[in-house]
Amino acid sequence: NSPRVEILSPSPEASKPLPEAPKPLPDTPKPSPSNLETPPHPKRPKKPQPNKKQVPDNVDPEKLERAKQHLKRTRIAQELLKTEGSYVKDLSIIIKKFQNPLFTASKLPKPFISEEDIKKIFSSIEIIYNYN
Repeated sequence: NSPRVEILSPSPEASKPLPEAPKPLPDTPKPSPSNLETPPHPKRPKKPQPNKKQVPDNVDPEKLERAKQHLKRTRIAQELLKTEGSYVKDLSIIIKKFQNPLFTASKLPKPFISEEDIKKIFSSIEIIYNYN
């Protein structure tokens, strides 16, 4: 009552040689840092990069550094204002498209969500919206 072992012989397909791998194209350049860079747009001139040599000799380095810091702070403040505006807009969409329709639906004869649950879900959204 030992298990029967069956030995299979290879099929005729198994004895065929494998096809050759495709050869690389002869004119394909190998990747290098120089050919991975994005070429400049043909219709737009390349922007000149700031260079320390462009600063006149008579400019006080301390004043220049303060101006750079001021510009950096200004850009940060602009980014904060832009982000805050986007955030307030998103809150407005949530209130108009989700919270208000759900409150309306909660007053139907067979509401699928209670007013209490809506208040839990949107607990402080209007406070935040009105503050901003």
